[in-house]
Amino acid sequence: MSTVIIAKCFAPPNSREMIAPRFGELAALTRQRIQAWQADERIRVVPTIQQIITDQLGFSLAGQVSGENFEALRDTLRYLIMTKIYEECAQLAAETAAV
Repeated sequence: MSTVIIAKCFAPPNSREMIAPRFGELAALTRQRIQAWQADERIRVVPTIQQIITDQLGFSLAGQVSGENFEALRDTLRYLIMTKIYEECAQLAAETAAV
């Protein structure tokens, strides 16, 4: 499946216009998370990136970071994304088979 199809599936109308005024706040959330790291500290990359993205989504959508609900929100987002990808794959397979 092409990234263009995936991008179109997840791009709500006017998404940039909706989030653009909050770019500074979203960047500040990321900076806060990064500044909490120690210089010689090892981090687990995937869970850390998931936490940052989930914080940003929670702040963008609800005005607050996920905090104690991180796992539930992360899992919900994962299921929504996977469901959308599976739907698109099924549709693409059906279109390809029809050709």
